[in-house]
Amino acid sequence: MTAKNIKTEGILLDGITYVTKEVHEEIYSRCDPSFGDVLYIKDGATTGIATINQLKEPFSMLSSVALLKPSEAVFNRYLLWAMRSPFFYAETRGAMKGAAITRVTLSAMASSLLPLPPLAEQKRIVAKVDELMALCERLEVQQSERAERHAMLARAALARFAEASTPANLTWLFHDAFPIPPADLRKAILTLAIQGQLTNNAKTNEGSAVKMRHVCHQITDGEHATPQRTPTGVPLATAKNVRDGFLDLSNTDFVAQITADKCWKRCKPRDQDILMVCVGATTGRVCLAINPPDMVLVRSVALLRPNIERIDPSYLDLFLRSPAGQSQIWSNVKQSAQPCLYLGKMAGFDISLPPIAEQCSIVAKVDHLMALVDELETQLTTSRATAEKLLEALVAELTSAKSANRSNQTEVIELRSSPEFTRTVLAAEIADRIGRDDTFGETKLQKIIHLAEYVFQLPEIESLPRRFTRGPHDPELIAQVEAGMKTRGWFDTVARTNSSGYRYVPLSQAGDQRTAFEKLWPKKADALRQFIDQFESWKTERCERFATLYAAWNDLLIRKQPVTDATVLREVLERWHPDKKKIKEAAWQESLAWMRREKFIPTGFGRATTQQTQQGFLPLSR
Repeated sequence: MTAKNIKTEGILLDGITYVTKEVHEEIYSRCDPSFGDVLYIKDGATTGIATINQLKEPFSMLSSVALLKPSEAVFNRYLLWAMRSPFFYAETRGAMKGAAITRVTLSAMASSLLPLPPLAEQKRIVAKVDELMALCERLEVQQSERAERHAMLARAALARFAEASTPANLTWLFHDAFPIPPADLRKAILTLAIQGQLTNNAKTNEGSAVKMRHVCHQITDGEHATPQRTPTGVPLATAKNVRDGFLDLSNTDFVAQITADKCWKRCKPRDQDILMVCVGATTGRVCLAINPPDMVLVRSVALLRPNIERIDPSYLDLFLRSPAGQSQIWSNVKQSAQPCLYLGKMAGFDISLPPIAEQCSIVAKVDHLMALVDELETQLTTSRATAEKLLEALVAELTSAKSANRSNQTEVIELRSSPEFTRTVLAAEIADRIGRDDTFGETKLQKIIHLAEYVFQLPEIESLPRRFTRGPHDPELIAQVEAGMKTRGWFDTVARTNSSGYRYVPLSQAGDQRTAFEKLWPKKADALRQFIDQFESWKTERCERFATLYAAWNDLLIRKQPVTDATVLREVLERWHPDKKKIKEAAWQESLAWMRREKFIPTGFGRATTQQTQQGFLPLSR
């Protein structure tokens, strides 16, 4: 047996090799693996893999595999999990030898510490680890299946938008259910832009392809003979300073002014020039120079000076960064030890050239869509960070000795600030302060949660508000917080005796959420409580009006549309739900005036509400 036969799931007998009986007996006399022993790879690229010997037949091992025979005080599966743990890796990592081949010596392993609880506790730990690992495997399968479905949906959404770049199809590109990787979105947007499919102007496709030399006054590159550097002076721009979409001169060498003056006789960058890397691994990186400082270019950077009467510089920049432009760049690169794109090849690029006015429209549309992609990328980054916090919270709860004691739950609030927990704490605090009235129910609770999240800008709530009849509503959130309040012994739902619906009644642990509330929002807790208290005497309809108006106004800000009393009311009465017209317009106007007086002015925070359709929920037109 060698390291290649030792796998996490057991011993793999494929590709087994053999030794003579005499060699086997000599090896086996000092290293006799038995059924149930632990085998550990200690040499080579797979160092650290451990498994349990499940073979009853005798075999020999090479020195790349260590043999561990657990004593009666150690459960072999406990030893296996311990050796696979980050703790054991940290114990042995400092003692690893070798540069080309990683190696752990037997003496280093023998001196490593091993946490050793009683045998019965070892078995309980192993049973729990096995249970959790099985759940992890199920989760991995589910995530793989979900990723495959998401990829199919993403491809379909991109194809749908490519076929018809309508606002309705655009919404699918930014759908919360299957976020498309931002890099793929950017490529798709640039491709559609060059194909003339982003604007609804018939003139887009009237233009024909022209050669680059016909739309540029100048196509050149920087100094071929590297200028002499000086400690200070004029910046010397190289390929490293041309980034994707911008020029970064924060780290440059310098040349003397007299050297720069000489170089500028042939090539001096100015406003609206295109700079492109033409030598090296980053060949094809492009940026538009916007009022650049004086600088000298080297050979690895090409300069394109657009003829602004024929081509908009931003459009040329967009074209060169698109997949079509990059394809032309790399198909003309001379591949050698260092990739190189010659100026003559560059001048022969075919440029799709619509009318100049249409070029400007395309650039504006691309800028708008790229801003949406940047927003999506930020949301995805935030979601990943939240997921990591949730994982930490889950591990903390599973491993905490105090997790069984409800009274100590709020002591680990910093480790448990997942969206589900923060929502539940907020909901319980609302129910605790104003939930005694028999009219307080789900609708009023949901509206106050929504308002608290948006007025006080609580991104950790992470709601997904939809435009329901009674205002902004997140049915998954309200179901989750009701289950969470019941699980924690804070509040439960009970059917009303004299009307429909249900109310919230306190359980044995009601009030325990107060400490968590103060730890979650130490600087906002008092203001939040004052805000919640004002709703105690409010009827549900008034809460509905406040929440709906606030959400509609906030949506207009997110979509960068004009905000006046008229536009807010139109958003509510014409674009929200037909039932909104059952409330007199005077009542809406009264609530809107109250909001202005009390300075409850939306800021464009958070997610916009989504519209309810037969197909599901789609973002409203941006």
